[in-house]
Amino acid sequence: MIKVIAGSRTIGGNCVVVYVNKDEYIVLDHGLKFNIFRRFYGVHTQPLDAQELRSLGALPPADVVLNAKAVFISHLHLDHLGSLDYLDLKEGNNVNVYIPFKDYYKEVLSEYWRYSWKSVLIPHTSYSKNMLIDVERNALEYIKPVKTYHSAYPSYSYIVESYEGTIVYTGDLRTNSLLRNLHDEPLAEEIYSTLYGNIDYDALEVIAHNANSIDVLIIEGTNFGRILTPLEPKEFMSLVNKIITKMPSIVSLHVLDLESLLAIALNAYKNGFSTILYSPRLARFIAYAVDSRILHELNMHYTGKKPLPTIDIDFLPLNEALKEMIDHKGIIITDYETIDIARLMLRYNIPKPVAAIIVSSEPATEEYSIEMKKQLEWFRLARIQPYRLRVSGHYYPHELAKILKMLKPKRIIPIHTRYPEFITTLFHSL
Repeated sequence: MIKVIAGSRTIGGNCVVVYVNKDEYIVLDHGLKFNIFRRFYGVHTQPLDAQELRSLGALPPADVVLNAKAVFISHLHLDHLGSLDYLDLKEGNNVNVYIPFKDYYKEVLSEYWRYSWKSVLIPHTSYSKNMLIDVERNALEYIKPVKTYHSAYPSYSYIVESYEGTIVYTGDLRTNSLLRNLHDEPLAEEIYSTLYGNIDYDALEVIAHNANSIDVLIIEGTNFGRILTPLEPKEFMSLVNKIITKMPSIVSLHVLDLESLLAIALNAYKNGFSTILYSPRLARFIAYAVDSRILHELNMHYTGKKPLPTIDIDFLPLNEALKEMIDHKGIIITDYETIDIARLMLRYNIPKPVAAIIVSSEPATEEYSIEMKKQLEWFRLARIQPYRLRVSGHYYPHELAKILKMLKPKRIIPIHTRYPEFITTLFHSL
């Protein structure tokens, strides 16, 4: 039996229950519904606790997860991760939560959240943290995680041997890695192999190989019905290359969007530019995912108010980093902190034109949407030319036929989409 607790006819807030036998079930994601969250909260009104969020329907009911045999999270975007506070609700509960990049979540992400409204979403007791297990350490025979491509790294699809047969839950995914568009660069091949195991890795092929006969495919459909079509990865990289080679450039992107960060850094590397990270969050995240030797080879530096002693990335003082960018010798990458750089340019009265590439991998209505009007005002003040580029973290509608032909599901359940009928119509026509 499969129950879609949340995520039907909406984007985000996924929560799916799958029975692995007659009496026991697992939970696949338990995300935050941002469409509900925005109705009740803002800058001056923040949630009291996760229980309040549940009472409003912004989070799944606690008993759904507390009674589960296990919980599997596909990636760390909040519309899939949601809250882990329920691990504090009763000592000795036996709900193991399998989470991507567990150590990063515990040691970095949750520590940043502790000083914002997101503190209500994290477990605080020592015993609850012991219930967290990295997805890569899964030893349960009835479920297999498959690493996929998305705008949050790492992301997983799940193959479940259930009471209803073989079920595949896609999570959020795109069909190709951005790094595939730099296949002529040996360093890109090494990075791809570091992230995905080997240079020949293909996520859809791995799913098809490991799920010989798929009874039910629970498939996301974020991009269906949208009037604005995001750039293809190849088009995205071509535009990035044109901009950074023509003008001194700043890039802003989501802290978890490792593929975009590395693809842009590789592009800068090919053009003889250094990459300077202006964000402790980005620097700490990339240090978890990529060997420091590769980061040094990419000529990657960190800049900020002070060095980060816990990471092996060369520190560059802020004034030197700004000069390197203005002299067109390096690019600065930040996680939506471009306004800080605009302020610095105003302070130093820099006359040169500068580009700001705003990488938007998720639709504008989802988590971490950029406050465009405010940023644009600061950019105009500092004479910074903005370029908003959206490369989707999700597959494109025209790619669905390829996915269905490759996976050959007997039945589908659309999720994470406002227009499920687009997907079911195509499925029945094949």
